[in-house]
Amino acid sequence: MPTSPKIPKELILQNALEILIQDGYSNVNIKNIAKKIGCSTQPISWHFKNMDNFRIELSIYALNYANKLMEPDSDCTTPFDSVGDSFINIAFDMPNLYKYLYLDGGSKYSLGGLMEIKHDTGNDELAMHISNKYNVTFESALDFVLDVIIYTQGILSLVVSNVVILSKQEVKDKINHLTQSLFKNLERK
Repeated sequence: MPTSPKIPKELILQNALEILIQDGYSNVNIKNIAKKIGCSTQPISWHFKNMDNFRIELSIYALNYANKLMEPDSDCTTPFDSVGDSFINIAFDMPNLYKYLYLDGGSKYSLGGLMEIKHDTGNDELAMHISNKYNVTFESALDFVLDVIIYTQGILSLVVSNVVILSKQEVKDKINHLTQSLFKNLERK
């Protein structure tokens, strides 16, 4: 029985993610990962068996990385703003990761339809916070969260694809303007 390689799977995924963020998904391959780590391709092949398994694990690893970046601090008073800012930061500071995860750049990540996005665990938590803070129904708060997600994803997709040229601050201002309008509508309900 072959012995396990001395290169941990975590190190391989970490280096693959660094290549993805720096150079884009098209540059993530066994040769480039092995070169970055300074090893042969054997440990990578041993851990993942084939490229399909590797792609699946890289997708999960990249998504967990992005989700960790978007977690609000435990003492954060505005978790909704914190998550939104983090999402914007990923798009501007790591556009290759954003494209990979959210523009079908290879990850095949999908939450499903709008109902699945609306009821995603993190979105439920944000909606509960908004519901409590602004004394609105949970369902209204969920609709608000979904609307902001759709708008934010839309504007960031345009920016990351270079269809529209906006600065990070301009994007934040546009999203803030939308959220203020939606909050006014939310308060009337």
